[in-house]
Amino acid sequence: DGEEVVQLYLSRVEAAADEPVCSLVGFRRVALPAGVSQTLTFSLAPELLATVGEDGRSAVMPGAYRLVVGGSSPGRTSVALGAAAPVEAGFAITAA
Repeated sequence: DGEEVVQLYLSRVEAAADEPVCSLVGFRRVALPAGVSQTLTFSLAPELLATVGEDGRSAVMPGAYRLVVGGSSPGRTSVALGAAAPVEAGFAITAA
């Protein structure tokens, strides 16, 4: 038996240089008996997708996005240190 903190990270595939590589947009602590899996659902509010422009206004930018879910922050170092490989998915936002 054990606990895991499942973390959800968001990144823009073609992010500007001044944007973060990825942002933590959700997490949940789950307790599971050994050998049992569980499906989790995360909801993302639109403001979590927004970036702040040079004019100080926040907006959701069109383009490709990537979601990464796992027990640690995304990156090769976490996996090299023994963390399970994260699950990734992509989606796109088109201009209105």
